[in-house]
Amino acid sequence: MSDLVRHKLLRVIPVLGVVLGFGASALAAESLVIQRKYDPKRVNYLESKADITQKIKMPNMPNGGEMEIKIKQVFNIRENVEEGKLGKKAVKLTFDRAMQSMDSPMMGTMEYDTDDPDNEEWAPQLGQIFQPMIGETLMVEVTRDGKVVKFSGMDAIAKKISEKAVGNMFWQQMKGRYTDQRARREYGEDPLRMYPNKEVKVGESWEVVSEDEDPQLGLVIRKTRYTLEKIGTEDGRKVAVISSQTDISKGEGGEGDAAKAKVSGKATGKSLYDVDLGIVVRNETESDMKIKMAAQGNMMDINVLSSGVSRLMTEAERQKQKEGMAAKIAERKKAEEAEEEEDEDEDTDEIDDDDDEDDSDDSE
Repeated sequence: MSDLVRHKLLRVIPVLGVVLGFGASALAAESLVIQRKYDPKRVNYLESKADITQKIKMPNMPNGGEMEIKIKQVFNIRENVEEGKLGKKAVKLTFDRAMQSMDSPMMGTMEYDTDDPDNEEWAPQLGQIFQPMIGETLMVEVTRDGKVVKFSGMDAIAKKISEKAVGNMFWQQMKGRYTDQRARREYGEDPLRMYPNKEVKVGESWEVVSEDEDPQLGLVIRKTRYTLEKIGTEDGRKVAVISSQTDISKGEGGEGDAAKAKVSGKATGKSLYDVDLGIVVRNETESDMKIKMAAQGNMMDINVLSSGVSRLMTEAERQKQKEGMAAKIAERKKAEEAEEEEDEDEDTDEIDDDDDEDDSDDSE
């Protein structure tokens, strides 16, 4: 398996908003100010789910040079906000849950869920990476116009994981992106780019660009065009529907194999923005990315198909999730205890049978 494949399999997907369908009634208003609002009195839980399929082609690989890997991910981040100076906000992003399952021909099925850390069926390789993240916090300082001016926390998290994941091949391929510099873009800057921080009319569009210097691919550029599709109401709340179209390409430069890599792709999305809360509360995305890169002396083709759904949760909703998981764990432990008791009874019966045979032999 290539370094890139391992890297992409375990990528934590950050999300600050989300969209399913839209069944809102239209409002007369034709424009509104779209900006990210922060409420120090409110605790947000930001949940993202992703289904990813990687189709890989490379000469001399088993199964005719083709392989397919399927990944499911669920990540949950708790957001707390404190007031700062000059209108700035100190945003604390705390990792609250990480779940990943992976199915590949080479490694079979691997799974881990931090909400159920003692499950003996989980893959320890994943647990060594994800479990140390839980409860750890990223600090983001944001100006009143949505600019990230300070970021910290990921370097410390990476150090903690490294202490637990000694010799872990997945972590060896991942840790290069677990830095404050790269996490600043992924968790701080990119989620805020979609907010134009100005008044937007229905039908109006705005564009943003995100650049990521990937060690294996070089500079990857994502150009996204957002459009305010409509303004309406849903469940009595004023909301706006925002669509997005993203072009993914490879920038110039790079060294070694990264200079040879090629990247292209497209993504679409639809987001539901809550006007009063000032945050995207639901989001749905689809993406198709094609990668060509050097691997083991050959050129490897990777087609990455992904779909993601994310949503804003309340603290009560997250607590209900935890209670549901606790009930499942209790039921599993109860079944395990019953099975152990049954095994003990069978062992006792076998011992009694042996004693009866010995008594019979003595009487003879």
